Amino acid sequence: MKILDPINTTHTITLQPRFNPSSNLTLDFTNEVTDLVTNLSNSYTFVSGVLNITFDIDVLEGDRFSIEIKESDNVIYRGKSICTSQDSQDYKLTKNKYIYV
Repeated sequence: MKILDPINTTHTITLQPRFNPSSNLTLDFTNEVTDLVTNLSNSYTFVSGVLNITFDIDVLEGDRFSIEIKESDNVIYRGKSICTSQDSQDYKLTKNKYIYV
């Protein structure tokens, strides 16, 4: 899940794509409440297997989006996004659990 800050209009998300992009990317945000699809212009950098994609969008606190990033007809990434100004926290499903070998 990617976190967007409603205070900012320029956002950067970092992800590991399914394959290495070599041309322009299509970035579609679908609002999960209204089903409105927004195609966003973007720029990206790809370094050591990590894609940083930067785009501009105005969002409101609590908005939820489905994200789809494509190169031509090939999907590089699908995911979800939530908009909040709260500090994000890192959780692990294995927190405080130990595996004995």
